Amino acid sequence: MSLPVTETDVDVQSARDKIVDADYYALFCTAQVQPEVIEDLLKQSSSTEAGNIWSLIRTPNQSGFHKPTQSPVSEFESGFIDATFDELGDFRLEHFQATAPRPRIQPNNFAILDARSLTTSQPTVLIVKWELWVEHKDLEDDIDLLEKEGWQSVRVRFKGAADFIVRVDYLPLEEHLEGGDVCDEEGVYKLLG
Repeated sequence: MSLPVTETDVDVQSARDKIVDADYYALFCTAQVQPEVIEDLLKQSSSTEAGNIWSLIRTPNQSGFHKPTQSPVSEFESGFIDATFDELGDFRLEHFQATAPRPRIQPNNFAILDARSLTTSQPTVLIVKWELWVEHKDLEDDIDLLEKEGWQSVRVRFKGAADFIVRVDYLPLEEHLEGGDVCDEEGVYKLLG
């Protein structure tokens, strides 16, 4: 005899399906960051729509990546102190492929906890994405379109960082930064909602 399927059972299965298909995002520390700070980011992300989507990358020779990283986070010496966007980008190209089966670590975007993460009024994380974009340059009566590519980054507060990094998968980071007054007096992106 089988039990009837309830609405709760369907909701639980739907949530499990989302987790199986979800992407995770590499979280690097380019400064020595206490485990409590990382746990705070994980906790604040868990209360958002995206949930805890962070995979903490501790060292360049790390052999496995937890998807997602869970609390408690043990103390560790980061192997990425003072790493540049290019160095972190090279690491992601070597380890995270867009063709990897899901769940996977997303190869185009990542997050950084750096020396500035704790100097603002509330903790922040730097969201980084490799992008192609077009700049419009007016040349008298003609418009010249300049294709560019490179790293784009924006600093966001822990609360909402997970939802934000998922959004920039689908909308260029450059578009989030257009339109004037998008950052507060500390240079942190103003998340809506």
